Amino acid sequence: DDLQLDRAFSFGNFLTNNKRFADAAEQFEQCLQLQEDAVIRVCLGVAKEKQDLLEEAVAQFRKALELDPDFAEAHRNLGVTYSRLNRQQRALEHLQQAVQVQPDYFRAYHDLGLLLNGLDRSEAAVRHLEEALRIQPDQPIVHADLAKVLHVLGRFQESVEHNKQALRLDSSNLQVMNNLAWQLATCAQDEVRNGAQAVKLAEYVANRTQFRKVDVLDTLAAAKAEVGDFPAAVRWQQQAIEILPPEQRADAQQRLDLYEQKMPYRE
Repeated sequence: DDLQLDRAFSFGNFLTNNKRFADAAEQFEQCLQLQEDAVIRVCLGVAKEKQDLLEEAVAQFRKALELDPDFAEAHRNLGVTYSRLNRQQRALEHLQQAVQVQPDYFRAYHDLGLLLNGLDRSEAAVRHLEEALRIQPDQPIVHADLAKVLHVLGRFQESVEHNKQALRLDSSNLQVMNNLAWQLATCAQDEVRNGAQAVKLAEYVANRTQFRKVDVLDTLAAAKAEVGDFPAAVRWQQQAIEILPPEQRADAQQRLDLYEQKMPYRE
């Protein structure tokens, strides 16, 4: 009856929220024995996808769309799952369908931006990430993702501003902080660099990661070089190189060579 269905569905969502995905799938399957429903199919598909049962997830999302062809959430989840299966054209089609039927679908625009960037369609990726931010401006992860794409496109000042905004919204994200420090230390455009700020950020991240992460030490060395503290730059770069496997040291060694010649690194 309706009460039994509501209880089973609510319990399935509770299990999903607590990452008990196999148990959640079992609950949603019980719901479907009581009533066929597109929303339940999507919930079951999500529970399957979270267990990496991707083909089973696809089957559930497709059944949801048979019941409701304009169900934006089903299109989005199907697109994301197709992307995980490396079926990118199908992923693109369903994500585009999701935003077509629900033009304010923030998550689908974000997913589209990431997918398009992965397909080397960077300009289109920027447009979709910007649209996601138009819908929900205070999403730090989207600002950070947009910063990465803009950086690749050479739009460095815009990239820096989005990284700064990401940190204003979430000051705990050490990866974004490290990315920003790297830009401020190494950007080829003089007006973008700020060595003092780069050092401050890089030292904070290095301390928080106990001076054990290669990319963080690499950034700290670059920041020290930017402010002319080449002995420190050499020391931190050497420490970064020691952590790297020998076959991955070439780029880091080139930067060390620059610092030993008292030259900063420019990306």
